[in-house]
Amino acid sequence: MKNSLDILVPYKYVASNILLTWPDIKFGIDNKYLCSDDAITHAVEEMEKKHEYNADLEELAMLFKGEEIEPYLSRLASSTSQDANETEKRWLYLLLKWIYDNKFRLYTAPLEMIEIVYADFDYPEAISNLIRYMPSDGANIGENVLFENWKLYLNTNRKLYLPL
Repeated sequence: MKNSLDILVPYKYVASNILLTWPDIKFGIDNKYLCSDDAITHAVEEMEKKHEYNADLEELAMLFKGEEIEPYLSRLASSTSQDANETEKRWLYLLLKWIYDNKFRLYTAPLEMIEIVYADFDYPEAISNLIRYMPSDGANIGENVLFENWKLYLNTNRKLYLPL
């Protein structure tokens, strides 16, 4: 996996758009979609929400920004049973939502960005109908249709990942 666009998604945005898990945090940090300090922020938030927590969560929450987050992050991520494919799907959704929500404000060519994300995530079939160069039953589809497909993808997947 690579982050060809060097997209750094703000932690608050991520946390408000999916029910965030430790595998999500680790994937985001490993692929530079999140900064390492976001793991500390998440640990602090988790401790505020829970009455019971383990030593790794407590140790991570007590770190100062810029301190080494390993091995706490790895142990927390491995203690959560979430399939790696599921984590990738969640990040694919997040990145497409981030780009969509910031299209034309931060990005001049959002459809091109989708194509780069499509390649970075090894060409997932789930978003092939958002790609300009993909054949569409022989018909030449316009950008308006691609934007509508994008919006439909986000609305459909939002229900799967939305925080409670």
